[in-house]
Amino acid sequence: MTHDLSNRLAEGATVVVGSGLAARQLEPFLARTASADRPGAWISAAIDTYQTWTKALWSRTANDSRQHLTAPQALALWRRVIDDSAVAERLISSHSASRWAAEAWQTLLHWRLDPQELSASDADLDFKSFLSWARHYRKALDGNDWIDSPLAAVELASSGKLHGAQTGPVVWADIPEQTPAQQALYRQLDRDGWTMAEWLPPVVQRSSSRVCLSDSADELCVAAQWASERLAQSPAQRLALVIPELGTRGNEVQRVIEDILDPNRVLLGSSTACAYFNPGGEPCDLQPPIGAAVTSLELLSSRGNFNTLSRWLRSPYIASEPGEEYARSVLESNLRTELSVQINFLEAYETGGLARRLRDAAPGLATRLSRALSFLNSEPRYATPTRWAKVWQQVLALLGWPAGIHDPHSTVLPLWENALNELSLLTPITGTVSMLEALAELDLILAQPRPSGPIPLAGISLLERLEDVGPGYDAVWVTGLTDDQWPRPAQANPLLPLRLQLDHGMPGASPRDALQRCQRATQRLIDRTPELIFSWPSRVHEVAAEPSPLLTKIPEVDLATLTSRAVPRLAERMVGTRTRECREDPGPVFEGKEIHGGAGTLSVQARCPLRAFIDSRLGATPLEPQSRGLNARQRGIITHRALELFLRRLPEQTELAVWEPDARDAWAASCAEQALHETFGPARSLLRVLYDLERDRLLVVLASLVANDLKRARFRVDAVEERQVVELKDFRLSCRLDRIDALATGGVAIIDYKTGRNASPADWFKPRLRETQLPLYAQILDTQVTATVIAAVGTDGIQFKGVWAHKEDFLAQPTRLPNERSWSGQLEIWREQLELLVTEYVTGDTRILLDDLDQATGSFAPLTRVYEQLALSRGWIDTWTAP
Repeated sequence: MTHDLSNRLAEGATVVVGSGLAARQLEPFLARTASADRPGAWISAAIDTYQTWTKALWSRTANDSRQHLTAPQALALWRRVIDDSAVAERLISSHSASRWAAEAWQTLLHWRLDPQELSASDADLDFKSFLSWARHYRKALDGNDWIDSPLAAVELASSGKLHGAQTGPVVWADIPEQTPAQQALYRQLDRDGWTMAEWLPPVVQRSSSRVCLSDSADELCVAAQWASERLAQSPAQRLALVIPELGTRGNEVQRVIEDILDPNRVLLGSSTACAYFNPGGEPCDLQPPIGAAVTSLELLSSRGNFNTLSRWLRSPYIASEPGEEYARSVLESNLRTELSVQINFLEAYETGGLARRLRDAAPGLATRLSRALSFLNSEPRYATPTRWAKVWQQVLALLGWPAGIHDPHSTVLPLWENALNELSLLTPITGTVSMLEALAELDLILAQPRPSGPIPLAGISLLERLEDVGPGYDAVWVTGLTDDQWPRPAQANPLLPLRLQLDHGMPGASPRDALQRCQRATQRLIDRTPELIFSWPSRVHEVAAEPSPLLTKIPEVDLATLTSRAVPRLAERMVGTRTRECREDPGPVFEGKEIHGGAGTLSVQARCPLRAFIDSRLGATPLEPQSRGLNARQRGIITHRALELFLRRLPEQTELAVWEPDARDAWAASCAEQALHETFGPARSLLRVLYDLERDRLLVVLASLVANDLKRARFRVDAVEERQVVELKDFRLSCRLDRIDALATGGVAIIDYKTGRNASPADWFKPRLRETQLPLYAQILDTQVTATVIAAVGTDGIQFKGVWAHKEDFLAQPTRLPNERSWSGQLEIWREQLELLVTEYVTGDTRILLDDLDQATGSFAPLTRVYEQLALSRGWIDTWTAP
């Protein structure tokens, strides 16, 4: 059978296959056969997909002036028809509806049913809508002299123009599950005297087996190990791994397979070729340079926001002046702290002060961006996709894309140009569109998988579906065959009546049909594969799983008969080759006399000395997380500033009592607005709703402050936001005291406003001081202090908690000093605890405390190696020793 196909090719036959993926797999199969017969060189096979072949045949025989639409053009036409329909506004998205409509149209034509001859009842809204769309779609085709592939194939069979049009023999190769339209065309060609033949791969099955693994990750590792061992024995083998959901598991698959097949690839400087091949291809937008191009265009559209700007500033594919790379990274980090990141990029650039920030930080980049925007703004707001493609090329050139591509063999630029060409082909369909609409079309084009080249004659191919496995593989491993995945569930088209699909035997219309198709697909795979292994995980997402019932008659084998034990990852093997060396390596002794960060640094030291070293000594702080609205830090700054402004007018409680309510409220509003202005800046007008919400919140806080202070015993505000320096063990710490009150009952109260985490006075009295701020401030005023108070600022106002000598000083129940301590005794204990923390900090203490592991996790985990240290301390892993 194989030689028969090769002989026909030698005679000039055209081979027709079902899909592009089938064509790419048939090529190496025929090449291996030809090289075995005629070592050295051979003539490449002429292989066409069914769609390409029928399009060429229609163009050659139809004598028709209609333009043949590509698949993306047809899909765009469906979207246009659906978007213009009466039900469009009720759809969540026209993208899914257009895809279903295109599939329904194709299915009906493949089953030789004319949508114009069908009717729907009023109760069947989905089918009724589809028939309406189909009529408008056909009207658009006829009105513009267009034709799509399904319609062209139907017209071919009934055209009567096929006789005498043959240019050579035609072989339909490995096209299973032929549709009625395909069968009719084949019969018509045969009747018209064409030399037609069908070819199926020879039956080469030697062994089939099945094996159960613990989970999907274990399946992947074992399958990769099996493939690695086979290739080690015979590098010329052609293997396939079938991995369900390959598209979504791409990163996991790449890591596992490269770890096993090419472990040295992870080493710095490695330039080895990829250890596997994906015949189905990958989407273009996974290519970082293409992602940078899309990001650049998105930035200059109304879709652009801070996330877009962040990716753009950090991209190595946008040209930089010498030394600007670092400035761009610093700018990105600093912008995270500003409210301008909450608004659209173009608004922030034009009115929010962002243009000035860019000019100050990276003038070269700012100049290129300004030129690109000026050029884009000179273009019409609506243009054809062809025009947008040309405009975008010029915009990207002005921005300096693509920089950083040094490989002369890189396929990035051809892929990008092909995508823009496909976009240009949509011009007859869409007409003029906005930039956003054009970008949406480009996104769809770039999301389609693109084959990266011919399949190698040897090595590993990755496939997503069992049905996709072509001929010529020496061995195949199929993963994920649980009973809920194989046979596939019935998948009827949602736009066609189920009764219609059942009556005509359309694919996936019923569980019985799905079962029969999966049975045939399983048998085809068994017949064409010399060695075949099926596997399934015993658990999926912590739920027990069972094997597919289609595997019942296939013998189950022990894993040891298929592969040796799993090989450890490269890092584990490197560790295992040497003894772990344990040495004392304390952090360096602190140089200088001023400890930066003040009480905050000591509070971190109290909970996690290593994090304090990383954060304060090394200056390694995580990037500001992005959130909608004000984050905790910004809200804290605004609240402290509003309280500071308000209290500067209230030195005595008696003045507060006689203050006119209207004047007091006006002053509160003025303080709130000034505090907000200092943070919002030019973004105020663009974030008006957020501004008004925060203003109302601040007015509640200030009103609560007044209400609480009026109920207290007499006091005088001595200071607000006062900067002080405290010395401990000959080291200086700068502090900023939120508020100091002189109390009529004697002594002073130190008040600290808290807007974020839930601070508790209990942290002041633990064996290891955990909250250092107020105990440290108390050292400044020493024996004058009779109250240390936390003013917790919440959405409903201010609440006091802490320690104070006289109950009437604050409107709450005070916390008592432990063990009947005096104030002087407590101050001395705090000083000893603070001095201990200072000593730890300056001597380079880098411990991780088990009671506060969360301080070493998150962004700090790569530096603290907290999980490894925890495992070692609890004996979960042994220390590394030589084998």
